Amino acid sequence: MHKRSTVKVAFQRITFGVLLFASTLSNSAVPITIAVSNYHPYNNEQGQGLVTDLYRAAFAEVDQPITIITTPIRRGVSMLLNGQIDALSSGNMFAQGAQKELITWTPTFKVTMASFFLRPGPHAPQSLTSLSDLRAYRVGSVVNSTALNLYLLHNIAVTQLQTPDQLLHMTQRGRLDYFNVTLLSGLLLIDKHYPASWQQFDQHPWYTVDPGLSFLKGDNEALKLQARYEIGLANIKKNGRYLQILEAYWGKGNVPKLALPVDLQRYGVERIDPSRFHALKRDSSGKLIEAP
Repeated sequence: MHKRSTVKVAFQRITFGVLLFASTLSNSAVPITIAVSNYHPYNNEQGQGLVTDLYRAAFAEVDQPITIITTPIRRGVSMLLNGQIDALSSGNMFAQGAQKELITWTPTFKVTMASFFLRPGPHAPQSLTSLSDLRAYRVGSVVNSTALNLYLLHNIAVTQLQTPDQLLHMTQRGRLDYFNVTLLSGLLLIDKHYPASWQQFDQHPWYTVDPGLSFLKGDNEALKLQARYEIGLANIKKNGRYLQILEAYWGKGNVPKLALPVDLQRYGVERIDPSRFHALKRDSSGKLIEAP
């Protein structure tokens, strides 16, 4: 009787262990949904880009499949707060007021904001020492840019346009003195529209921000997912995959330090070589055709 009871208990424990293991596999095999906004080359309408490459690589390290959807950023914030998605790219940059108290985020990549201008011109880069110096010029920015509050703080009048492409064309035609976008976006825009005359343009980097992958703070499952993501992110920094992904857009040996996490900045350069950058062939997403 005792022997049968012992066997029965052992069988139950084994069965429970098998079911628990199967449940774990099942949960990790269910794709999570991450929402991104359409901002080339970090994300595009097809869910491809530098940042989505980082997300896929990090979650692959912990065997977590993901589905990327593209949505307007404000809708994305609402979807995260309503539990309709599992995570939101750059949510920390766009959540407003009390919304920020409801989310937590993991810094994932660095974005350098820069002012691009046409040269030769009356304003060389070294003549700009602070954002306030832009007050005397015609400055353009995309609608709903996260930098608009900063321009307001410095009393800079800004022309807002729908797309970075429009800003570039207006600058090239002399209707704007500067257009403000991320450093990588601006370089790729010039490469796309004016590949034979990229030397006409120069840029002045201003400051760097740290967008992250955002999760719902009060959701235990979301916090577990965030912890797993941070493990995967740490892994791709250690095994070199993080740097490879950035080099697939900037070019090997041409990633600026400002674009790298602090622990990888030793692999970056102080200032990119524009001739090397524009000599490389890229696909429509901005990624090198022969990526490292």
